[in-house]
Amino acid sequence: MRNFLLFAIFIFTSSSIFFAAKSSSNMDFDTYRPPGSSFHCEELLETRTENLRVKQKLIGLLERNSQLIANTPRERENSYRKLTFIRGEIKFKLEQRIFRLKSIEEKIVRSGCPGFLSSNL
Repeated sequence: MRNFLLFAIFIFTSSSIFFAAKSSSNMDFDTYRPPGSSFHCEELLETRTENLRVKQKLIGLLERNSQLIANTPRERENSYRKLTFIRGEIKFKLEQRIFRLKSIEEKIVRSGCPGFLSSNL
């Protein structure tokens, strides 16, 4: 009796897996979906918000770094030199991030994603 029950459970699960695979193979991947309602727009908007967060963090780091430079005495030349070097790196990364944001926003506008308001960088 136990073997029969295990056999019945095995047949039931294997047949349900077979029919599920059969029904998913009927999906038509060649149909066109407009870009405004696709996953592509959501992905672009998510990367844009992530890049905006990183940009805001870099601006905060730049402000903190400039305050440290202003408060560092000139006698501590090594610290002052390191802080100015780091400020240059932060500015470079901020410029890169702004460029990425502009290109992502252009992609969003070109693809016609709904509900997008451009930020003035």
